Amino acid sequence: DQDLAASGRLVAVRGSRVFGQVVSVEKGDKLKGQPSLGVKLTDLELAGQVTVSPAALEAHYPGGAGAR
Repeated sequence: DQDLAASGRLVAVRGSRVFGQVVSVEKGDKLKGQPSLGVKLTDLELAGQVTVSPAALEAHYPGGAGAR
């Protein structure tokens, strides 16, 4: 568990509730390379209130041994 950051900016502190959807999944293999997971953050709960993100944040995470 750790804080959620994107492009070097803090988005939510550890323990915050975030809501989103998976937008892409790449199964990586010898031809395609490393696996990856793309997620789109749609809502964020801060101080007990759900805030709808006006411009949803999208990020893609490379997979691999031990990646989170």
